[in-house]
Amino acid sequence: MVAPTLPGLADGDDPRRFTLEDTVDFLVDLLDGHDLTDVTLVAHSWGGYPVFGAAHRVPHRVRRLVFHSAFVPENGVLLVEDVPPGHAALFRQLAQESGDHSALSTLGLPVSYLSGECDLAMPPGDYAWCPRFPALLGVEPITVPGDHEAFLTRPDAFVAALLHSHTVDG
Repeated sequence: MVAPTLPGLADGDDPRRFTLEDTVDFLVDLLDGHDLTDVTLVAHSWGGYPVFGAAHRVPHRVRRLVFHSAFVPENGVLLVEDVPPGHAALFRQLAQESGDHSALSTLGLPVSYLSGECDLAMPPGDYAWCPRFPALLGVEPITVPGDHEAFLTRPDAFVAALLHSHTVDG
């Protein structure tokens, strides 16, 4: 198992120095550089964008995509349009600094969506993770006990849900 830290997210990194394309390139280089195949890419939160971008570029290396309370890029919809209006100003500023966007396209890869049962990182209602993002993928969400950071706060439950995600069609 490899758990890479995306550019801009390591201690001491200035995230403003990196674009979405930089994070996608990083993942592609990691997969290509280590000749990894049959990989399950797990995306969390904003990580849905770089993971989807990498899978789009090297689908032959990917066995499954798993989104855990993550944004799912949709064709023609900017990330800033997927957040509550109160968050939009911050996201617009970040998008303006990065100058890059992503769009959803069909890859023909198996996909799963994990959702924390107590995840309030996105407010309930129209902007909640579920049901909108699993619906974009055409899958039923798999509930994970815990919150937005379930992989840290409930690691055993998260791993169980991750393993279960490989037994469902999607």
